[in-house]
Amino acid sequence: MTQEMVGNADGGRRGHAQRPAGGGGRQRLPHRKVRVASAQRLSEHLVELVVEGELDGWQAAGAGGHFKVFVPDQAGGQAMRTYTVRRFDADAGRLAIDFALHDEGPAAAFARTAAVGDEFEISGLSRPGFELGGDSEWIVLIADLSALPAVCAIAESLPAGLPAMALVEAPDQQLAIASDAALVVRWLEAGQEPCQRLAEAALALALPEGPGEVWVGCEAAAMRTIRRHLLGDLGLPAQRVHTRAYWKRGVAGHSDHDTGADADGGPGRVEPGGAGTPPVLAADAASAHSEGGRHE
Repeated sequence: MTQEMVGNADGGRRGHAQRPAGGGGRQRLPHRKVRVASAQRLSEHLVELVVEGELDGWQAAGAGGHFKVFVPDQAGGQAMRTYTVRRFDADAGRLAIDFALHDEGPAAAFARTAAVGDEFEISGLSRPGFELGGDSEWIVLIADLSALPAVCAIAESLPAGLPAMALVEAPDQQLAIASDAALVVRWLEAGQEPCQRLAEAALALALPEGPGEVWVGCEAAAMRTIRRHLLGDLGLPAQRVHTRAYWKRGVAGHSDHDTGADADGGPGRVEPGGAGTPPVLAADAASAHSEGGRHE
């Protein structure tokens, strides 16, 4: 995920926590210090940092899982953002994080100039990512730039030959998305409003027959429009629809638990601001959350 576009996207996800033996509030796991081992510009709008350091015992379950990144800010403190696990090699002790350069937030600014040896911190563990259902015969991935790293991670995890489609609204339309699945990628130019064309394309999409799954990661309002269509108009079972707001227009630090279930009467707790935020689904996002909150 990334959340630095005003919103999360990477922006406000909560890390795993441990409860004290005597009960009480949540106690977060200690941060882990990492340093840049390599920095690669994947495209005009994406930078991949591969880091090493305190990664012994760190876990990343499921494709596109997300975690917190803590980078220096202009005030001399730390800025927290949520990002997607692009790749993690436990044996080599290396973690790859793709940063979307969509704004001037602290995480994007850090990634833009990061050099080998630069240090920052990450959360103690990552939250689980997406796992394809055993009976699924197809999958559709719908995302904007903030969720593009998660799309890439999920695509790489799909079984060989599985029919798959990705609808992506992003400027990086030459970026290769590798997959053993029978993947078709449809790139969309951005419209006047964020995710406008993505939502239009999603609502016009004819889904395959048989059991399958739809994964959505984008701006909060567009995600809800797509979610309502999938559940209401198309009648897909809720367990086959995985939605996540990677950022919210005009909102800094938007909750990275926002799956949009509040809009369809689904379960969820109310957080400051009144938005319902349901339990974490099996899918995420990131790493291109909005830098201010996007997963990336």
